[in-house]
Amino acid sequence: MRLRARALAGASDQLTDFLRCIDLSINGNVAVGTKSSRYFAPDGLPAVERTVAPPPGLPQEPLPYLTVAWWWDHLPAGEE
Repeated sequence: MRLRARALAGASDQLTDFLRCIDLSINGNVAVGTKSSRYFAPDGLPAVERTVAPPPGLPQEPLPYLTVAWWWDHLPAGEE
């Protein structure tokens, strides 16, 4: 908090906004962590099933979203 106060003293509008958002993010993470059953009561959660291979019939073509479609360009040959 002291570093934040020092940084805000001469901060630009963009840095001020960024630091404010960091405050909100930390606050949100703490709130979720104290109320979420995932973190609050891990013993009461259902078991997670892990699979070794993707389910049969799962589409292998890239998703139709440019933000992630490029991931398929980095798969080794034969894994498309």
